[in-house]
Amino acid sequence: MLLGLGSQLVAAWAFGAGLDMDSYLTAQVIPTYAQAVLLGGLAFVLIPLFVSQQSEGREADAWALVGTVFYLVAAILIGLSLVGAIAAHSIIAITAPGLSPEKAELSASMLRILMFTLPFVGVAGVASSIENSLGRFFLPAFAPGVGALVNMAVVGLGYRQLGVVVLAWGAVSASILQATIVVRPVWRHGWTRLLPLGDDRLRRFGRLVAPLVIFGLLTRVTPVLERYFASDLPDGELSFLGYASKIAGIVLAILGAGIAAAILPQMARNYALRKRDGLAQTTVLGLRLTLVVSLPVLVILSLSKVPLVQVLFERGAFTPVTSQAVSRAVPLFLGVVVFQMVCNVLTRAIYVEGDTITVPVLASAASLLYLLVASLLMQGNAGYVGLAAAQVIQWGVLTSVLAVVLSRRHIVPIKTLLGLMGKYGLPAIISGVITYWLIGELDTASPLVVLVVSTLAGFLAYILLIGVLDRPMLLHLLDAVNMRKHALSGPRRPDSG
Repeated sequence: MLLGLGSQLVAAWAFGAGLDMDSYLTAQVIPTYAQAVLLGGLAFVLIPLFVSQQSEGREADAWALVGTVFYLVAAILIGLSLVGAIAAHSIIAITAPGLSPEKAELSASMLRILMFTLPFVGVAGVASSIENSLGRFFLPAFAPGVGALVNMAVVGLGYRQLGVVVLAWGAVSASILQATIVVRPVWRHGWTRLLPLGDDRLRRFGRLVAPLVIFGLLTRVTPVLERYFASDLPDGELSFLGYASKIAGIVLAILGAGIAAAILPQMARNYALRKRDGLAQTTVLGLRLTLVVSLPVLVILSLSKVPLVQVLFERGAFTPVTSQAVSRAVPLFLGVVVFQMVCNVLTRAIYVEGDTITVPVLASAASLLYLLVASLLMQGNAGYVGLAAAQVIQWGVLTSVLAVVLSRRHIVPIKTLLGLMGKYGLPAIISGVITYWLIGELDTASPLVVLVVSTLAGFLAYILLIGVLDRPMLLHLLDAVNMRKHALSGPRRPDSG
């Protein structure tokens, strides 16, 4: 994540917030949308099927499924890349009609390049799913860091010669390297045969994936709609959204990626062994882990938003005025992160039961809600902050409805979720009060000092409070970072988590 952050710092230093960065963010959203639609639900279907075949002793069949899906994904995405590159001008004209001719031309030129990230991201996604299902998490977590390092090097070395187009070349270079690293162990294992297209297991895979892809056209459309609305905003405002969402994306990757990657295979195994009881236990643990780490981050980083943005980005072409503008959207995107992390756990519980209809339908309705709310806020001249607020409303409503669904299925009662929110929310608020007080006391210090002192004090206070209120969860967290033996002494006490 430090390397990923480094690539963002180089981009901010070189291009700041303006026409160039707006054009790149506009081009970037199309391949990102295609990845999300076609690949976003792949792991939810592939991992349970792969684990099921293995559990039944059909090792060769499990790997035959992997090989077939691998080649199908690669072929489909290569074709889509070619189509997208050829139709780049038309795609930009439809998705961002408010762009000036200069912005539109620059966006189209970068879109032609960025479309070719799709095949590499696709095969890396298949390989990562298989690695995770086998309990191997190192390479899928390591590869993005190496890719970010390559991205940073390409941008840093080539921005003067290529201009903002270098960001697109950096993204392609990173996707190629990430795919190479993640695919290698799966490729080395190999598969002795492929499944015929008429095979029942492949048909089942297709039936389960189809609703995710079809509804994904709606459920994943929010960034495209955001670019559509933002194309009419003044130069730089789309960049403000982009930088704020990058901060939130880093937080989501650090806090949510590990929980999401580990929880799905465990849910699948517990459901296979103990059905709904096993699924319920794993889901509650996932929610506990999610809330205990996300709520303090939301409160503390929202209060320290200005020094956070200043320390991360304010240098080179990134000005103090840009820092203030970006910081206005940071708390909203952090709120989206919390809702997304909770949704990650709730949706996985639903997918493990073989239900690939409920989540897409509800998420599609939430996307339509975003369209309505964003339209109203833009008519009220809410600007880029209004677009960020619309996402908070979208994800908040979706999370609430999913929680009701799981409660009615007797997996996670509503009162359990509310109890967890209160249990970890109160310490987060107390820690936030300490952070806010320190920010006021250090108002004459440098942004780095303000950020480090206030956030460290806030997080330390939170850890101490959790140690008092929920010591077993504190032990889980220390175990997760391999620090328990250094932080605590005495024999380990069993707990129900």
